[in-house]
Amino acid sequence: MNLQNNSIHKQRLFFIAVSALGAIAAFLPWINYNIFGLSGSIQGISGDGVFTLALFIAVIVVNSLGQRNHPLAKGPTIATGVLGLIAALIPFYNIVSFQGALESTNSYMAGVEDLLSSDMYSFGFGMWLTLISGLVITAYAIFLFLQLKKQQSSVLNSDAVVPPVSTSADAGKEIATLEGDVEKTAEEKISESQADQTAEIPEESESKNEEPAEKEEVSSDSATGAKSQAAVSEDTPSNL
Repeated sequence: MNLQNNSIHKQRLFFIAVSALGAIAAFLPWINYNIFGLSGSIQGISGDGVFTLALFIAVIVVNSLGQRNHPLAKGPTIATGVLGLIAALIPFYNIVSFQGALESTNSYMAGVEDLLSSDMYSFGFGMWLTLISGLVITAYAIFLFLQLKKQQSSVLNSDAVVPPVSTSADAGKEIATLEGDVEKTAEEKISESQADQTAEIPEESESKNEEPAEKEEVSSDSATGAKSQAAVSEDTPSNL
């Protein structure tokens, strides 16, 4: 078993861990109340915590799909950020809106909303944990998205402006190719010169062979002339 291929990338693991905390927060107290000696708490799952639980589970699913040992692509990163933002907006609305907090307790304290004050209730740990989890997921997703966008722009700029840089291995291959071409050119020139010299040698030998033949012809012509002169000299006394 290859543990490296089955491991989860740290980006995905971070989102899964924070989403697990947000999902657990749905079962923790969101509202603590103390009214006329009656105290208690309301869990998030009894109200809007149902939606935050579903959102955090969706974040876990998104980060568990695909190649888990690879970082998130742009699409899953955007989806994770949107889900985290919605999960953070739900408790944020309940915190900043007093009326929202009252509506969360209507089923338990119907008809006494007007008697409630800020001293009678407080937001529980589950509400704050849900808000923080959603904000952390959103912030980290935005950070990763900006990093991906920056990497894309740098790659596009390098492809458009800077020519591809050859590696040391490619440079070595180019140098070896150039040296090979130079050696081939030198060898070709040497072979051509040797071929020219080889072609000149038979021509010289042929010219040398032609010279003795000419000499033989001259000597034979001179011998023939001598014989003719001897014959003429022999004929001359007889005529006298």
